[in-house]
Amino acid sequence: QCNRHWLKGIWFLRNLEEVCLVRICASLVSRTLAPGELAPLQYLYVVKRGLVLYGGRVLSSGMAWGDDVILSDQRYFLPHVARAMTYSDMFTLSREALLAAVEVFP
Repeated sequence: QCNRHWLKGIWFLRNLEEVCLVRICASLVSRTLAPGELAPLQYLYVVKRGLVLYGGRVLSSGMAWGDDVILSDQRYFLPHVARAMTYSDMFTLSREALLAAVEVFP
């Protein structure tokens, strides 16, 4: 189950209508990373459980990274790669899934 309060912590999702957030929640995919495993680029991630190192910061439950997924030009993506420090469960959202979820909302 998606915890919408985690999504509301992401700056560009914070003020979306509830119906739109529900569509985004339905598009989330669960993923588990083993310790030392790198998270694939070009996704928005929200940590459900575990610890992830990203950009010199340790991210834990409820924290997110990959908000550059909203950018259309990959040249502007942040150069950081995320690495799981522990077994980590997370929600992922691709750019395509995000755009499909919000396309019917102005």
